[in-house]
Amino acid sequence: MSRMTVGMLANRDPELISELKAEFGRMDIASVDLDTRGPGSSLSSLDKGMSVILPKLLTDRENTVLFRRLRQTGNRFLNSLDSVDVCQSRRRMFGLVQRELPDIRIPETFRDAEEALDALRGGRTVWVRRDAHNIPKESRVLGKADSAGQLLDMVKGLDEEELFFQEYLGTTEEVFKAYVIGDSIHCLRKKGLQDGFKPDVDLGTDMIEVGDVEKKMILELGRAFGMSVYGVDFIYRDGKPVVVDVNDFPSFRGIPDAARNICEFVYRNFSHDGR
Repeated sequence: MSRMTVGMLANRDPELISELKAEFGRMDIASVDLDTRGPGSSLSSLDKGMSVILPKLLTDRENTVLFRRLRQTGNRFLNSLDSVDVCQSRRRMFGLVQRELPDIRIPETFRDAEEALDALRGGRTVWVRRDAHNIPKESRVLGKADSAGQLLDMVKGLDEEELFFQEYLGTTEEVFKAYVIGDSIHCLRKKGLQDGFKPDVDLGTDMIEVGDVEKKMILELGRAFGMSVYGVDFIYRDGKPVVVDVNDFPSFRGIPDAARNICEFVYRNFSHDGR
C-alpha cells in the first residue's frame, strides 16, 4: 500500500493545523497544503491523489466554486462537503436542524427583516448577525434590537441577503461546547456571564461528562450533517438543552490530545483505499 497522503485545505485555526501536521509527520503520514485560489492551484490537478482532504475554511462566497471543483476530484473528505458548505451559513445550518431534527431545540429564526420586525412588535428581542459562520466575531455580530427603530438603524445600507435574524436568548452563566471525534465526545463547560456578542466574562472552563440526552442530541446532529469531526454549542433553558451553534471542524481549543486523536481517527478511517 502506498504511503497515506492527507490534503490540508485550511485557512483558519493555524495553531491546530500546525499540530495536526506535526502529528501526521510522527505517524509517517504525508500532509500537503492545498492552495484554494486561482486556476494554477494544486486543486486543478488533484484528481484522486489524496487519501482524504481536511477542509477547514473561512466563510467566503468563492467557496461555492471551490466546493464544485472539489467534488469533481473524486477525493474523500473528513466531513462531507455538503456539511462544510451548509455550515458557512447560519441560516442554512439552523434550517438543516429544523428540517432534519425538529425535536432538537434551537433559537427561533426569522426569514427576513420584515419577519424580525413583526417579532419585535410582539415584544421580542432580535439578534442581528451577518449570515456567515467562520468569520471574526467582531465582523459577524451586529448586535441586538429591542425595537423596530433599532433594527432599521442597524441594517440601514446593508444587503439583507447577507444578514441573519434570530431570537435573542439573553444572558447565561454557562455555555457548553461539545467537540466530537467520531463517536467520542469531549465537552467543556464555560462559566461566566455570556450573551453571545459582548466580551465574555470568563470565570473558568472545565471538562464535563455529557448526559445520555445530550450525547444522543450531539451524535444525531453529526449524522444529520454528515460530519465526523465537529462541534456543538448549547445552553440550557427550562432545564433542557438548546443548540446555539454547530461547527464543522472547530478549533478543539482546551481539549487534551485533540490533534493526536483527530489524526488517529483519520488513519483508522481513511488509510485504506476507499475509492
